[in-house]
Amino acid sequence: MARVKQLLVVLSCLALNSRFRELVDHNRSLAFSGHWTKRRELDSRLAHKLIESAEAFVFDLDGVIWIGGFLVEGVQETLEDLRGHGKSVIFATNNAMRTRSEVASRLKSLGLDWVMESDVFNSANAVARLLEARGISKDRSIYIVGEAGLRDEVQALGYRTQGGPDDAGKSLKDIPTALERIDPSSFGAVVCGLDQHLNYYKLALASSLVRNGVPLFASNDDLFGQLGPGKHQWPGAGSVLAAVAAAAGRRPPLADATAGKPSLEFAKLIEHSLDIPARKMVMVGDRLDTDIAFGNNAGMQTLLVLSGVTSRAELHRAQGNWVPDYVAASVASLGAAQQ
Repeated sequence: MARVKQLLVVLSCLALNSRFRELVDHNRSLAFSGHWTKRRELDSRLAHKLIESAEAFVFDLDGVIWIGGFLVEGVQETLEDLRGHGKSVIFATNNAMRTRSEVASRLKSLGLDWVMESDVFNSANAVARLLEARGISKDRSIYIVGEAGLRDEVQALGYRTQGGPDDAGKSLKDIPTALERIDPSSFGAVVCGLDQHLNYYKLALASSLVRNGVPLFASNDDLFGQLGPGKHQWPGAGSVLAAVAAAAGRRPPLADATAGKPSLEFAKLIEHSLDIPARKMVMVGDRLDTDIAFGNNAGMQTLLVLSGVTSRAELHRAQGNWVPDYVAASVASLGAAQQ
């Protein structure tokens, strides 16, 4: 009986050893397949390799390049170093309140005096281009639920617009007459963006047009975002879109087309403009659901910086295309690799 027990112990040990080897082999294959190569802390060695592998760096703005009215520490030096190494440096933002020209001017005023309008990609211009791509006639008006930047980018491509800032002062008493006069057949689309002057009048007209068959476009669908100093989250364009869609009786998907991050059409716009494939780009952002998902969906390498809205706890909970390739405290971590 004792020998039988000894034999069973030996066999059990052999089985455990075999299982252990299987696990080791399995985990080694996962590591080489990339399963464990995500969420890596960007030390100087990895940063150097990342820079060498890329031709272009795509930066989000809020929480990445600036916070409030100031550049994030180390940004100016890092971007100049990247450009000095022959890398294209561009900016991609879902904020549709300003035109690309206005964004470039703000970056210049903060010390990045080399920035041109062509270096800026925003969701306002992207949704205007999307109107063209979807064949929306320029003989029809576009009703804007958004700020002046969105209106101006749509007009810049030759569209007539109504709404936007022009309807900011309208009230409940103006709605009946407006609904009587409005002709849905004369509108090509309703375009929603972040609107800090959203009112019941705009909501009534936009939702009426959508209920009567006018396509609903969105600059982006971020429900909230970091619009001021600190970590506070304010309602975003997605909240405006949700209000219009709900009033129109829409069910998800709320918009007929969405332009900004993480849309693949936005990525294609950047690829076409730079003539650089996405695999040679690095998306640098502070949001998992927009910046990182955008880069991963497009086939870019992705770097999450913790200077903005995402915490380490949120990073550890991230799954799927929200998981970044690399993580760093801020954009300055890229600059450290070039010193």
